[in-house]
Amino acid sequence: MKIKKILIILSFILLSYSVYSLECSIDNDCDDDSYCTTELCEYGNCTYTNVSSCVKDNFKFLGDSFEMGEEACKRTYEYDNINRDEHKIILKRGSESISLTFDNASSNYYGHPITYNFNILNSTITLYLRYNETRDFLYLEDINKSCPVKDLCLNNNNCDDNNTCTIDECTGTPLSCAHNFIAYCKDNDNCCPSKCNMSEDNDCVTDQCKFDSDCDDKNPCTTDLCNGTPKLCSNKAITNCTGGDSCCPTGCAYNTDNDCKKPIICGDNTCEANETKSNCCKDCGCDKGYECLDNNCQKTKETVAKETLELDNAFKKESGKLATKGFNLKESLFSKTSDGFDFKYTYIKGDKEIIVTGIVDNQNSVKDIKVEGGASVLFYVVLVLIFLIAIAGLSVYRNIQLKKKEEKEAYYAKLLQQKFQRRPPIGPVYRR
Repeated sequence: MKIKKILIILSFILLSYSVYSLECSIDNDCDDDSYCTTELCEYGNCTYTNVSSCVKDNFKFLGDSFEMGEEACKRTYEYDNINRDEHKIILKRGSESISLTFDNASSNYYGHPITYNFNILNSTITLYLRYNETRDFLYLEDINKSCPVKDLCLNNNNCDDNNTCTIDECTGTPLSCAHNFIAYCKDNDNCCPSKCNMSEDNDCVTDQCKFDSDCDDKNPCTTDLCNGTPKLCSNKAITNCTGGDSCCPTGCAYNTDNDCKKPIICGDNTCEANETKSNCCKDCGCDKGYECLDNNCQKTKETVAKETLELDNAFKKESGKLATKGFNLKESLFSKTSDGFDFKYTYIKGDKEIIVTGIVDNQNSVKDIKVEGGASVLFYVVLVLIFLIAIAGLSVYRNIQLKKKEEKEAYYAKLLQQKFQRRPPIGPVYRR
């Protein structure tokens, strides 16, 4: 009887585990709210497949604003409206409304193709979009096409020509600098137009300058002076080799004037000029996983061990199983030992974690692959609760049986007592 009850409890635990371990029953149970993955429920487990070339930020919905084009061609658009009857979507660019037709006869995962031709000066760039009528989203296939024309400035500050008698502007399409001469006479604007005099404009003075700084010609190899009567500017060329003056005169070199170009030397801990990782890793270093030996980038022992492991059939088999079950690699760690490297690969799916460990020895042989974990913390909590409930049930059952036994013993004791009470009394015994 006890064995039968134990078997029932164990069956209940196993049934609870099998029901709990099912991750899904239909594909919709696996929805991860991402348009860049397709979800599938197979044998109770979710699998996810990345959609090729999908960019999450390229999905736009009604009311969204976004930028297309680069530099001089960059403009901000708003996904404004849809006219399905005419197969059109409507974009807004400032006050302009742009109607684009989508090809309703063809589509792919993202939707129907749309071609948008952006015209600038005498050039055209073509941008491609897609409209998905099922979800009403707009997918931007390419929004960063280079512009055939270039902006020559970004703002008015980029156009300062150091001439106080010009109005400097960054304007036009593409943007470029315009310097318009001031033609009117105005006091205190540091400009004296040619038609003005001191009676009309107090900026019209006889002296050309007041201070040496007024004569700065932006050439570090000249000495700028304001002198004479009237004061005039002079810009005399520097000929001495002197360090720290931002000038390298003709005939000077780095060893006599540190303002001159430094010679390129591999091994001076400075990656410069034509030095690269390929020809001077002493200065430029190596890519991750490589080290500089004899001025050549070579794979580190850890990199070799990792490559060996990921080509090992046993390891590929275990990692392949985990990938099929929907586990993703969280991190991989290699620890140097005297015999080679210990490795630890951690895979996760939801709150489940599986760890694959082992050794890659100094002969690059993979050994002792072990797989640990797999159940979530919640599963263990549920399992412990089931166990405690089972123990409590057994305890209650035992107490009930003990109580029944005590009641039975009390019943028979009462019967025995009644039997003795009904026995006739024994009379006196006479002897002859």
